[in-house]
Amino acid sequence: MSRNKKQIDRIVSHWPLIQKWKRSVKNPIMRRLLRSQYSETGLQASFIPVGETVEIPPSVIPPREVIMDFLNRASYRALAAECACRVGGKCKNFPIEVGSIFMGEGARDLHPSVGSSVSVEEAARHVDHALEIGLVPMVGHLMVDSKLFGMKKFDRFLTMCFCCECCCMFLKNMRHIKDAWPNTVLPIDGVSVEVTDKCTGCGTCEPVCPVEGISLVEDRAVMDDLCFGCGCCANTCPNSAIKVTVSPDSKILEELRSRVESRTRID
Repeated sequence: MSRNKKQIDRIVSHWPLIQKWKRSVKNPIMRRLLRSQYSETGLQASFIPVGETVEIPPSVIPPREVIMDFLNRASYRALAAECACRVGGKCKNFPIEVGSIFMGEGARDLHPSVGSSVSVEEAARHVDHALEIGLVPMVGHLMVDSKLFGMKKFDRFLTMCFCCECCCMFLKNMRHIKDAWPNTVLPIDGVSVEVTDKCTGCGTCEPVCPVEGISLVEDRAVMDDLCFGCGCCANTCPNSAIKVTVSPDSKILEELRSRVESRTRID
């Protein structure tokens, strides 16, 4: 049975603890306990590159069209009235009312006190607002959401999140999740994040990296190979020294369909 708002609020009131749990996967016992939600069987996701720091060549489908492809194909769409991450994180930077869009027949389980069905047009307006205020879209097959909202048909369920780096479940404390299960949140093929010669070594980007993958080497930011292309570092850099680029032959839509929908269907 799906969970109502009161039940969900009770769970997200423990958000700081939930965020810390992700660090505990170094412990073999905790790794077994969290496997169903954070391993590859319960987590397949990618961030969709958007924003002023992203260079999209003309040959690549624009990010908004990628998002609209999912919304148009979905047999059902439900919009959460609030973002659970921003509620739990007591977000001060973005409105909690910009919630996730759930797609597929499994989304019909969303409790009416938590959200409601929306048309493609209503979902599109929600997407435009989220992008306008600077949130980062992520599409994923997420056991975390299925469990939190009580949605039973995990094989007919997909989430479109609109994430902030200050509160998002997948933009904080992800280093140990990626170490344990590297093929969970992945960059889209052809999307790269590069530190340019404008870097002054100020270190502003270091604390915002979800996988703690940025270090300063000889007064220059250096990224490790765990980067999943969220672009938080580029958005934060005061000198515009970090570029997110998409190669001209990148097949963003095809890759997302193939990987994120590998264990589910939304039509």
